[in-house]
Amino acid sequence: MDTGRYRYSSLTPLPSLPLTHPCPYRLLPFIGLLFKIYLLTALNDLINH
Repeated sequence: MDTGRYRYSSLTPLPSLPLTHPCPYRLLPFIGLLFKIYLLTALNDLINH
């Protein structure tokens, strides 16, 4: 009984995920782009120096 209740309670936050996390999912490509730019600049600095 307790394990079933725990499983149900662990599954209940799933419907609220799209409501609570829309911004990070939208920002993921932007963060990835910034990370790529940061890596490219770091590599350029290493190559230049």
